[in-house]
Amino acid sequence: MDLTNLRPRHWLSVVVPVLPLLLSLNCGPRPHKGARSAPAGSASASASSSSSKGAGASSSASASASTSASTSASASASVISAKALPPLPDPSSVALDQAPELARVSFLSAVIGPGRVGGTQWGRVDFVPDDIWKEVAKRMRADDSYSAMTAFLAEGGFATIGTPDIKGRVTLLQPLGDKSLDLPEVDDTFTPRWSAIEFRKVPLEKRTRLRIEFVDALATKDATIGIAELDGAALMKIDAAGKIVAWPFADQTQNQVLFVMVSVVPE
Repeated sequence: MDLTNLRPRHWLSVVVPVLPLLLSLNCGPRPHKGARSAPAGSASASASSSSSKGAGASSSASASASTSASTSASASASVISAKALPPLPDPSSVALDQAPELARVSFLSAVIGPGRVGGTQWGRVDFVPDDIWKEVAKRMRADDSYSAMTAFLAEGGFATIGTPDIKGRVTLLQPLGDKSLDLPEVDDTFTPRWSAIEFRKVPLEKRTRLRIEFVDALATKDATIGIAELDGAALMKIDAAGKIVAWPFADQTQNQVLFVMVSVVPE
């Protein structure tokens, strides 16, 4: 048919019958602008996935449970050693008129050493065996000394020696005035834990310090175990870590207090 000789009103009689055919040539949805092309073989992979959907339901559930367990394990291992913390930014890069960040500072727990400075056990007159002192010294030199030390405790490293009864006091030293909280007594443990020992709206600056005093509660007279003090720079490093940090104090306390666990959360 010669379409050039058709008058305009005759075009409809030609186009309408073939309109469904024209539309069928582009019936698929147009891809969204910027969408990525599907990788080669995706169609077959999708078909495979669909065909095995029913058969793989239990596998999917197992994978999901495994992922959840893995996530929980990661969350439970949130304490990191102070040795793993990165250095702070150069203080000269901070503007002099910049107000200090405010944070919630919490003291959570501690790891106490095997005995007193003189070598005797807690609550006893017997001496701590030399092999225990040597193992403590070895594990405290490890790259991840906190994990190494807690593993030794879990293996029963201190099982044969006397345990302390721990109490004490936590003091926040800051420009706006000092604040103190008592540590209730926790008996017969090298790893005492406390709750609700925290300070709010703490300015993170070089003049702020957190002092933790530990005492062995004896029947006759309390005996000082050691004092652990974190300065403003240490608190800022813990803040930057975003986790609970095990800060070592073995050197400062002659192995009587090995670690204190502290968290610093911005407010």
